[in-house]
Amino acid sequence: MTVRISSNQIHESNVRYMNQAQSKVAELQSQLATGKRVLSPADDPAGSARLVELQRQIQSTEQYQTNISFAGGRLGAEEDALSQANDLMDRTRQLLVQANTTTLSNADRGSIAQEIRQIRGELLQLANGQDGNGEYLFGGYQTASTPFVEAPAGQVSYTGDSGQRLVGIAPTRSVAVSDAGDAVFMNIPTGNGIFSATAASTNTGSATLEPLAQTDPSVYQRHRFQIDFVSTDQYTITDLSAVPPLTGAALNLPNDGVIAFNGVTLQLDGAVSPGDSFTVEPAPKQDVFTTLDDIANALETPYASTEQLDAFHRQMDSAMDNIDRVKDRFLEVRTTLGARMNGLDAQESINSEFSLRMQEIAGGIEDVDYADATTKLNQYLLTLQAAQQSYAKISRLSLFDYLG
Repeated sequence: MTVRISSNQIHESNVRYMNQAQSKVAELQSQLATGKRVLSPADDPAGSARLVELQRQIQSTEQYQTNISFAGGRLGAEEDALSQANDLMDRTRQLLVQANTTTLSNADRGSIAQEIRQIRGELLQLANGQDGNGEYLFGGYQTASTPFVEAPAGQVSYTGDSGQRLVGIAPTRSVAVSDAGDAVFMNIPTGNGIFSATAASTNTGSATLEPLAQTDPSVYQRHRFQIDFVSTDQYTITDLSAVPPLTGAALNLPNDGVIAFNGVTLQLDGAVSPGDSFTVEPAPKQDVFTTLDDIANALETPYASTEQLDAFHRQMDSAMDNIDRVKDRFLEVRTTLGARMNGLDAQESINSEFSLRMQEIAGGIEDVDYADATTKLNQYLLTLQAAQQSYAKISRLSLFDYLG
């Protein structure tokens, strides 16, 4: 059986072959020009779907890196503020040591009080500090309004909240980029941070009672006690929290002046007079601004008698303990800041490595193999040229060319 092929079929077949070759040449030229093997989903459906997911992960990681940069800047601003605040407390303590001497006059103490009030003002500015975006550092979630407000009478109140802003730095990890002002500046324990000892204002002796340590937390009760000296070497302890108050038998004062009860120890220094008393209670909490106000007020009060000066020195001793607690609080917050900033650095490195790995995988899917693409281009060019040349010859063939 003879198959007859018309001239039209020959034309259509050759044109189809040339179009296919031209299409492949154009595709390979685009790949070489762009450096991409996958130019459309049709080129590699499975690879294209994988590329979409890889690009999503790369973009998410870029956003996490942006968040890390924001978090680092904000935490750095907070660290700078707290570092300056700690320097102010160091200066305050130096002034307290200077003021707590017997050689200063009332005028000298008044001059120190002026510097204390200046320090308080600087500290208030730091507490109301802002980051590079104009947001308040210590307002909790309330970043747009001033967190610490001073009343006309001078008392400072906190108007922010207790929230901590979180920023995502990885798919399953967030970091706090703020510390609420009430936790940093307001609710600070006094005394030794566990319990405090306060001399009665009516004491006539020069003795001070300094909290030492909590020696046995298992027996410690958060009760309020009063120590009354019935003589210079004997005292009683009354549990004021008991109902009714419970007073124990008189106890002899040890030679070293250490008083131990309720799982705590205290050190008595100086001369005590019969009738003197001290209150021992869980350390109350106080804001740093009130602490500085109390110091300035004590320094500005004129003292004329020895008893008044003794009471002043006791106030200064207590104030130094309170300043130490403020420094402890600042150190605690700065320690957590350092840990968070170290975490940011570590996560930034992890994110960079992850993004690079995803880019390498994506490149393996979509990037062109130049050697392979060049070889194929040459092959298809040769095919196209052969098809064009053969078509040119075949298209001129006709039966009439052989009829004379």
